[in-house]
Amino acid sequence: MVNHGSTDAPTVDVVETSVPAGTVVDDISFPNFNSAYLELPTADYTLDVTDATGSVVVATYSAPLTTLGLQGTALTVVASGFLDPTQNSNGPAFGLWVALPSGGNLIPLPLVIPPPPTARVQVIHNSADATAALVDVYLNGDLLLDDFAFRTATPFIDAPAGTPIQIDIAPSTSTSVSESIFNIAPTLTEGETYVLVANGIVSATGYTPSQPFGLSVFAQGRETASNAVKYRYIGKSRIYRCANSRCC
Repeated sequence: MVNHGSTDAPTVDVVETSVPAGTVVDDISFPNFNSAYLELPTADYTLDVTDATGSVVVATYSAPLTTLGLQGTALTVVASGFLDPTQNSNGPAFGLWVALPSGGNLIPLPLVIPPPPTARVQVIHNSADATAALVDVYLNGDLLLDDFAFRTATPFIDAPAGTPIQIDIAPSTSTSVSESIFNIAPTLTEGETYVLVANGIVSATGYTPSQPFGLSVFAQGRETASNAVKYRYIGKSRIYRCANSRCC
C-alpha cells in the first residue's frame, strides 16, 4: 500500500524500472492512498518517483524487499517529509519510508543517486616538437598524465560529460596547472567516444612552418571495430567470414 503524505509534493507516479514493471502507482496526490495493495513477487526493485506525466524523474529509490527479508509481508510505503524543508520550518527532507505490520521505526528506502554522466576519451601525443617530447596533462586542475611521451597514447578513460572540463598541457617539469602552456575547455556529450590528438609546435623558433600547438578532437571515436571480419585458410584459398556469420 502507498500513501502520499508529503504536503508540498505534487501529484506523482511511481514507476518500477528494474523488472521493468512500469507504472505501479498512477497519479497519487496528498493525502491519498493508491487504490489497492500491490501484489509483488519478493525481489529487489528500483522505483522512480516521477511527475504526473511520467516523463520527469524527481527521485529514484531502491526497494530491496529480498535484502530486507520482507517475504510475505504486507507493507505500507509513505511519502514523508518535505521537498523544500526551507519553506517548511526546516523540517525533515522528503523520502519514501516503509511501515511494517509489527510496528516500530519506519524503514527508509535508499535513495539511488545516478552516476554522473561520462564520455570516453583517448589522448594521443603527436607533437614532434623536441620541447614537448614529455608533457604533463591536467584535467580540471588535477594532474592526469605525468611525463606523457611523444608517440604514446592513453587507453580510453571515462571523463565528465555535460559540463565544461578544463584540459591543460604543461611542461614535464610542472608542479601545478598554473604552468599550463595550452588550455581547452570542451563540453563532452554523454555516451560519446572522443579521440584527442596533441599536434603542432610549442617552440618559438626552429620549426618551419611553425604550426601552433593544439588538440585535434574527433568526436566519433571507436574502441572496437564496427564490423569485425574474420577469415580462415582452406588450402590456398582464403574464405572470409563476416560478423553476421555468412561466407563472403
